[in-house]
Amino acid sequence: MGDPGGKEATLGTCSSSPTMAAVPQPSVRDPSPPSAGPSNISGPFCTPKKIPMVPSSCSTFLPDCDDELKPKVGMSFDSLDAVEEFYKIYAHEAGFAVRIGAQTKVLGIIENKRFLCTRQGFSKKSAKSDVALAGNQKNSKKPKMRSETRCGCNAQIYVKLGPDKRYYIASMIEHHNHGLVSPDKIMFLRSNRTIRERVKTALFTCHKASIGTS
Repeated sequence: MGDPGGKEATLGTCSSSPTMAAVPQPSVRDPSPPSAGPSNISGPFCTPKKIPMVPSSCSTFLPDCDDELKPKVGMSFDSLDAVEEFYKIYAHEAGFAVRIGAQTKVLGIIENKRFLCTRQGFSKKSAKSDVALAGNQKNSKKPKMRSETRCGCNAQIYVKLGPDKRYYIASMIEHHNHGLVSPDKIMFLRSNRTIRERVKTALFTCHKASIGTS
């Protein structure tokens, strides 16, 4: 998947000649935001310039993969391990990694659980990291900088234990608020490095035939 930041838009029109009659202003509004134009524009006419197209902060990205691999509300699984394996296979094909979310236990039995995109939420600077940073400064060592990966993505599935002791997908959010990894780089996602081809093939066959994973 290419980076949307690579697209460019051309703004402006050619300059007017002093011997020509005044050109009436168009009634159609310029679709480009005012802040996106060059800073040196002083009038309605300018030399065409290229500016980068910045993706909107409210953009959403829908995974593109086989429908048979997509989670659906009502799907059932024998265990939470089966749910995790299935969602990781889907994530591998869709272009994101999986993180295990919160769960609720009743009498030692997990009643519900969430499986999230790894970019869910926002990172918090811990007191431990502050202590480590202070220690590094005393030792004149440059602290190791880590890139921020979380961006508040809400993509997830939420499973609940049914009366038949099977886990059902009760709700899900399919859209992501960030770009997804291209197929040639999907293998480098942490949670996708251990996907077993045998399990992937078995789950694909089961869901294609509209049967459970048991």
